Amino acid sequence: MTGLVHALLGAGLGGLAGGRWRAFCAGLVSHAVGDAIPHSEMPALLDAALTAGVLGVMALRYGSRSPQVAGALGGLSPDAEHGASKVGLIADEQKLFPTHRDGSCVPHGRKTNNHVPQVLLACAGIAVAELASRRRSSGA
Repeated sequence: MTGLVHALLGAGLGGLAGGRWRAFCAGLVSHAVGDAIPHSEMPALLDAALTAGVLGVMALRYGSRSPQVAGALGGLSPDAEHGASKVGLIADEQKLFPTHRDGSCVPHGRKTNNHVPQVLLACAGIAVAELASRRRSSGA
C-alpha cells in the first residue's frame, strides 16, 4: 500500500481513537490491514511528495498534535523499515513488521493493476477523519 493511503487510513482511525497514543496505535494496526489488501505501488518519489503534502494539509486542518496526525504517523511508521531495506540499510530478515517480511502470511508488495482498494481506503480514511473531527467540535 502506498504511504499516502496508509497516512489517510491511519488519520481516519486516529480521529476515532481519541488520544494521540491510541491514535498512533490505531494507525499502526491500520498499516497491516492496508498491506493485507492486494495492491500496486505508485512511484516512490511521487508517493513521498503526495504523502508529505497530505501530512501538511492534515496538520493545518486538524492541528499538528491532533489524533488524526498521530494516526497518520502511526500508519506510516512501519514503512520506515521497508524503506530502509529498499536502500540497503537493513536486510529483509531484519524487518520486524509482519507484512514486510518475505514469506509472511501477508506478504507486502503484492502487485496488481487494481487501484480500486487504495482509492476506497483513502476515501474512507478522509471521511472518517473529517467525521471524527466534526463530532469532537460539536461536542457530540
